[in-house]
Amino acid sequence: MKKAFLFLLLSTLFAPCFGQNDSTIIRNIYDEVLENGQAYAHLHSLCKDIGNRIAGSENADKAIAWSVELMKSYGLDSVYTMPVEVPHWVRGPKEIAYYNSGELRKDLTVVALGGSVGSKSAITAEVIEVKSIDQLRGIDEKYVKGKIVFFNKAMDPLLINTGAAYGGAYDIRSQGPSEAAKKGAVACLIRSLTLADDQYAHTGATRYEDGIVQIPAAALSSVDSRELSKQLSQNSTLKFTLHFQSEVFPRKMQANVIGEIRGSEFPDDYIVVGGHLDSWDVGEEISVEEKELISKIMTERRKKKWAELKKIVWMDGMPLTEKEIFSFYPNKNLKKML
Repeated sequence: MKKAFLFLLLSTLFAPCFGQNDSTIIRNIYDEVLENGQAYAHLHSLCKDIGNRIAGSENADKAIAWSVELMKSYGLDSVYTMPVEVPHWVRGPKEIAYYNSGELRKDLTVVALGGSVGSKSAITAEVIEVKSIDQLRGIDEKYVKGKIVFFNKAMDPLLINTGAAYGGAYDIRSQGPSEAAKKGAVACLIRSLTLADDQYAHTGATRYEDGIVQIPAAALSSVDSRELSKQLSQNSTLKFTLHFQSEVFPRKMQANVIGEIRGSEFPDDYIVVGGHLDSWDVGEEISVEEKELISKIMTERRKKKWAELKKIVWMDGMPLTEKEIFSFYPNKNLKKML
């Protein structure tokens, strides 16, 4: 899968730039990737030597410095940082979540959503389960007020494209907490956005709507989501307790790292290859394909196997919006690959 993805990515990137020798050029790059790949070594260094790198953190600063040195080692024409304002959010101590049903107390696996406010003190309330935002909107406020809204919406396992499955459930994480708050809920739980059936809870960013009360929001593991739903079907008045102490701080300045190769024939046209440099605080993920791709572009350039025609821009970024990218590279011929 990785090899096929990389080949398609390379084909898309260079197809507009070459003439009759396209297949030979792409084959050379492809062979170099297979024989002398360095991406996993870079991946290991970033993930293990630095670790998790949530935006605004000290480790994110270390990752920025790491990326600068890596790009310089490839001999790019220019390497520099682009100041960017990033969110600064701290998770705090491990989250606590459990429910009581009669004499039973069951601890559950939960993680606060990125950007969520903390609960300050423990919140204990009844739970109302819904499958979607539309379903919640159709419920009278009196049935929601003072309760914890539980969005038990699973990603669609029948979709071959997992990105589409993720997109189909994403709204419960991004909009769910504010929609719950509009109905008077005191907290929000969501089923983790994952196709895995396990005990790992998955975090991710939530976005509060302006002018709406901000309530604590967290994700349950898929296994615990199923368990909670089962218990609610048997006892709709069970009490759920949620406590975590995450904090939102003022946004701070960090940087995206930019490396450029000047184009020989079309210097005002850009090809952008980029990805996240940051990671969540409970993980250390990064795109292997992106690191492999750009390292091989640089290797082939040094070997003079092909001459670049357009400017290639390598971006290792903190949380970055498309608007920010295009404001930095406003040329109308910009081609983006993110």
